[in-house]
Amino acid sequence: MIDFYNLLKNSLRPWKRPLENSLLIIIKILSSGKVLSGPFKGLIMKQKFPTKPMLLGVWEKELSFIWDSLEKLEYIIDVGAAEGFYAVGLARKYPSKKIIAFEMNPSAKNLLEKTVKNNSVNNLEIFGKCEYEDLTKICNKLQNSFIIMDCEGHEIELLKISEPSIFQKAHILVELHEMYADGCTNILKSRFAKTHQVSEIQGQHRSLSDWPTQLSFLRFLFPKYLLLLFMDEGRPYPMNWLYMIPKSS
Repeated sequence: MIDFYNLLKNSLRPWKRPLENSLLIIIKILSSGKVLSGPFKGLIMKQKFPTKPMLLGVWEKELSFIWDSLEKLEYIIDVGAAEGFYAVGLARKYPSKKIIAFEMNPSAKNLLEKTVKNNSVNNLEIFGKCEYEDLTKICNKLQNSFIIMDCEGHEIELLKISEPSIFQKAHILVELHEMYADGCTNILKSRFAKTHQVSEIQGQHRSLSDWPTQLSFLRFLFPKYLLLLFMDEGRPYPMNWLYMIPKSS
């Protein structure tokens, strides 16, 4: 028997926040499920509940200076690829490069596979959970490669230094998770100080100047707080990254 009460209740739930829901609908229609701006503009991310900063193209904008600098690197390895914003975005940007993506979460891996299919990329290979042993198996690919890592504190276990180091000639961008691995920032800085130029990138708050220009008319239709909310990545803690470039490169 159809529960009409719960059906009606669920259908009306989004309209508890009418302004927010209206803005999301407009953005979905105007974007057609494609990233609207930034280095991965045009990336198709047709999710039922898209990450709004990703769709707007302002997700982790602090890192945008990096993506054009990978031309001379052979492989791109994404550890913790989630729904594929970076893995598939970089596969589209560099169709001649080999992309290797690791994602252990079954739901996220399913979204990643859909993002690959929707964008018709054929230079990306998907694997499950990544351990240090998995990286040693592809150590020949780590030389002259770019590694992007976002794995909720597991970076301490993955970015180990042995002799000789499998990361010695790898360019590494790692998201830091001090809330899960206390002291990881200083530990990783110390580990890579001899072989890499290490710089720390700090997360920044978004402003209205970050709002996509092709949607600028929406600034006259919706309040400032809501536009800022849509660009907010919703993190409970400030996020920082280490960008490590091999000294021998």
